[in-house]
Amino acid sequence: MVPALQVGIDEVLDRWSNLGSIDAHDELHHFALDMFLRTMCGITGCLPSTPEESKDIREAFNLDTLGPEDLMRTHPVRIEFATRILEHGTHQLGPLLESIQSMEDNEERTQNLTNFLVAGHDTTAHTLEWVFLELARNPDVQEVIRQEADSIFASLRAEGRGLQYADLARFEATTAVITETLRLWGPAITVFRRELGSEKVVRGRNGAVTVPAGTFVNFWYYGHHHSDRLWGSDACEFRPLGRAFTDTELQRAS
Repeated sequence: MVPALQVGIDEVLDRWSNLGSIDAHDELHHFALDMFLRTMCGITGCLPSTPEESKDIREAFNLDTLGPEDLMRTHPVRIEFATRILEHGTHQLGPLLESIQSMEDNEERTQNLTNFLVAGHDTTAHTLEWVFLELARNPDVQEVIRQEADSIFASLRAEGRGLQYADLARFEATTAVITETLRLWGPAITVFRRELGSEKVVRGRNGAVTVPAGTFVNFWYYGHHHSDRLWGSDACEFRPLGRAFTDTELQRAS
């Protein structure tokens, strides 16, 4: 998976180097969908090569731009693209497509792939948009992760090898930037509500609280991730290099 990502990153950086400016939204959504297809499905060639050419497909799978009426309008595009992927010949299926292809019912295969195409790239693309924005607003942080990447890739070249999965743990500052971005600007501010199937007892501010079965519950990520009580007085500030993100810190905010 990592080699496929590296090839895709090299390709997009090479293309960006020839452009005077880019539309970050279109470029990153196109890039995320392309990488999802390459790594999780083992597919290349189904997605048009540029964001301009992939606009209709991306619109169908980017739910932030779709209202209820648009979902019906773009439904044929989603089904046609999912069908094209399922019928696309490839010598080595990606892990997701291999699992989906093992399903016996054709409609089940198509619907599962459609759902994964949305969930598998849309959240990644939105996160990358926020990462780019925060790095633009915080050039000092940008320089730290640039130096980190330069150092790691220099050592890989000296070893005569490419990036491997085990190397990703070495990107500590980069990981902190992504984690802090997800805390401040997570792609999901809440989740679908759930109905309790049985009575639950939870810890409240004034002691134990009994929540009866049948109660609908939800979780508000945005409020949780911006809480002064959990993260301190700088909870609304982008400080990736000033937070430890240790198990203790994350558990306190859980």
